[in-house]
Amino acid sequence: MMIRLLPALLLASIPAFPGGVHSEVVKPNHVAVEWISEVKAIQPGTPFWVALRLAHDPHWHTYWKNPGDSGLATKVDWRLPAGFEVSDAHWPVPLWQSMGGVAVFGYEDEAFLLFELRPPKDLPVGGLVQIGGAVSWLECSETCIPGRGELRLDLPVRTEALAGDPAVVNAFSLARSRLPASGSGWRASAVEKGAHIDLSFEAPGSIAGDVGVVRFFPAASYLFDYTDGLPVLRRGNTFTISAVIGASGGGLPEHGIRGLLAAEKGWDGKGTRQGVEIVAPLGGSEGASVRGGAPALSMGKAILFAVLGGMILNLMPCVFPVISLKILGFVNFAGENPKIVWRHGLSFAAGVMVSFWVLAGIILALKLVWAAQFTNPYFVISMCILFLLLGLSLFGVFEIGTTLTCIGGQVRETGGLAGSFFSGALATLVATPCVAPFMGAAILFASTQPAMIAFIVFSFIGIGMALPYLLLSRFPGWLKALPPPGPWMESLKQFMGFLLLGFALFLVWVVSNMPGDDRLGRLLLGLLLVGFAAWVYGRWGALSRTVATRIRGSIVSLVLFVGGSTYAMSTSAYQWIEYSPELVEELRDEGTPVFIDFTASWCVTCQLNKKAVLNTRKVQRAFDRFGVTRVVADWTDQEEPITSALESFGVGGVPLCVLYGKDPGAEPLTWKGTLTRGMVIDALEKM
Repeated sequence: MMIRLLPALLLASIPAFPGGVHSEVVKPNHVAVEWISEVKAIQPGTPFWVALRLAHDPHWHTYWKNPGDSGLATKVDWRLPAGFEVSDAHWPVPLWQSMGGVAVFGYEDEAFLLFELRPPKDLPVGGLVQIGGAVSWLECSETCIPGRGELRLDLPVRTEALAGDPAVVNAFSLARSRLPASGSGWRASAVEKGAHIDLSFEAPGSIAGDVGVVRFFPAASYLFDYTDGLPVLRRGNTFTISAVIGASGGGLPEHGIRGLLAAEKGWDGKGTRQGVEIVAPLGGSEGASVRGGAPALSMGKAILFAVLGGMILNLMPCVFPVISLKILGFVNFAGENPKIVWRHGLSFAAGVMVSFWVLAGIILALKLVWAAQFTNPYFVISMCILFLLLGLSLFGVFEIGTTLTCIGGQVRETGGLAGSFFSGALATLVATPCVAPFMGAAILFASTQPAMIAFIVFSFIGIGMALPYLLLSRFPGWLKALPPPGPWMESLKQFMGFLLLGFALFLVWVVSNMPGDDRLGRLLLGLLLVGFAAWVYGRWGALSRTVATRIRGSIVSLVLFVGGSTYAMSTSAYQWIEYSPELVEELRDEGTPVFIDFTASWCVTCQLNKKAVLNTRKVQRAFDRFGVTRVVADWTDQEEPITSALESFGVGGVPLCVLYGKDPGAEPLTWKGTLTRGMVIDALEKM
């Protein structure tokens, strides 16, 4: 059921505006669309307003600029005379509709989209100008149908603008009252906390009484997960939201979270404005101004934590023993000459920094596709396997970096400043398995920041790691104050392993919400095999074993790893074949039953049918039992030959499901709208 945040715009129909200027009305299906001008005549250089009126049949809706989890926003492809300028659309407060955990934002009944146009100052007086263009929209109920129409207004040009009749003026006044107000005076903040982001909005003055249901509509698409309805909590004049960051988004906007905060009963009482446009700066502390940027303190904290994180890396068992040995090596090599020791310390630190810059470049390159790849199950499962292996390595199941340690010993023997430089680079590589817990946070931070800021943060991680070497090469006597290596280092390393396994479990949860028959079960068994492969490698592939034992252990480990990874990424749900008329005709001639799912990414009902019916284990097994070939016809881009196929069934939208039985001459069964598992299975049993 649609949760209403504003009453329907009960504006009068066309005959009620006898003096108004209208375009023709286009109504291909269930939504009537027309242009209405606020003025009867325009004046050169004087701005004026027009409205795109959308009148919906009962139970049908169109979409806001951010349609939500599915849908398409109404769009205007303008055709304007030379010199005319037009504003972006001014959207009224939308409605929130939720079906099966899928949220969409749009309009029912009647809605006005307002546009301001500015004619050129040298526009000739006395003639007519044509305003308009191609309008496209998506109208949905149980099915979704794309709509399109060419609409235009013919407006005379006069020396003075001529206002419309009172009915038109009142209609535009009512439409403007449905637009959101500016968030000036409101205070907002947005703080990222792992997979969540906490939003806070504080009203400029006291809010008396009940404002009804409050909703937040993000301006950016796919920013949040709307499964729980994105509830807004109120404490006095402050409204807070803890939102799950969407897995299919492109990362958080750099300049803050823009959106619309809407109150069902109006912010200042019944009949008042229901929407407020707000920007919540990312990283802002409580009370940051809506129009201000993120406080500088957030960057300072990021640098502080980066330095501390880099210093902590030196406490890892794979790094800590190197500090004393390396500084003593500097001293011995330089004959205890302080200047030469300092030069070697600088060279070693330079090696560390260059290594971190290379690592930063790789991560910044990967971050361009990082967020988008979280919609790809194979990428997420690969990351899950990687973090599992890194965690097991920190628990000592197997070792990473022993080969690099041997290379490091050879490099130390080369001596000279170059040897110190490469020793620093290799120390960073050896520490890489221990870096992972900190890199996870660094990657998340980098994904929301410009490249230069992220690069600076990574640089300070390198500075933190290199700092002990610089200090001890400058003051070698401080070596006596360092605690001796001991069991505490192993405990710290294993604690870091739990952090890695925690992130791996988070990725398991991400995979569990992806479509796929028994995907979670296959992932868990696959991870078990991968973990067993790591144990075999650590047990029989270690350098302490004989060459023959190491070879056999490595082969067994590789077979287990490949088998486990392959099984973890497999699923039996992706058995849909891409549609083509030739394929369907060939299968029918062979007497093979065919089920065709005509669908689109913007169709809410289509996605619900997939989730609740077509991709469930019960229906998939029924398809297998009756030997049905599953075909998907994706109409997202409304291309041929799918358009013609839909027209052949007498429909102009999706969803449409078609079942051809074994008899090539029999008529197919068709379903429009919402499916149930019983409907599909009963039809399979009767075909």
